[in-house]
Amino acid sequence: MIQNIFPVQIFTDQIDIADKKNNKILSYIQKTEYIKTLSGNNSSCSKNQNILDEKIFDELRHLILKKAKTYLNNLGHVFEGLQFCNSWATKTMPNGFSQFHEHKNSYISGTYYMKKSSCISFKNPMIDKWFFDAEINFDENNIFTYENLNFEPKEKSIVLFPSFLKHMVSTNETKNNRHSIAFNIIPKGEFDKITSKLKL
Repeated sequence: MIQNIFPVQIFTDQIDIADKKNNKILSYIQKTEYIKTLSGNNSSCSKNQNILDEKIFDELRHLILKKAKTYLNNLGHVFEGLQFCNSWATKTMPNGFSQFHEHKNSYISGTYYMKKSSCISFKNPMIDKWFFDAEINFDENNIFTYENLNFEPKEKSIVLFPSFLKHMVSTNETKNNRHSIAFNIIPKGEFDKITSKLKL
């Protein structure tokens, strides 16, 4: 009998923020300074790598952390608090995309979407890290062996996921730039014991 153990949980929800405020955030993001990334095609990130520290994002920053706490509390994680280690705006131009990547500097990662946009795609870690190195063919209709899972962002939506989970921005097939706000989060508190102790 097959039993599904240690599944990966992601969190999706809507952010309760006024349309006017959401539109101001989008306008700000569209005007910010970008630099080209090396992990994709026609893909850029904001020069400011702590963009959520800006005053315009005060409310959004609070709402994101509230959702992150809900996510981790539901998973049974124990922590004193949460904090951003970095945050940035993304811009994916028409026909642009990013390659699969992960964030090794954080605990959980996430993205906020001001409007509906092309998908974020997650790579099945079981397929990615299978112990046999030769290429194996899998039945894509089997829930245990699908290669990728796509999440289609809606207006004012958020997705949170473990930072080890590989993800990418799917090809932007529209005629407009795709914008989002990405971030990494680490817990606050004292962790582990004696020589392995970490205080954040």
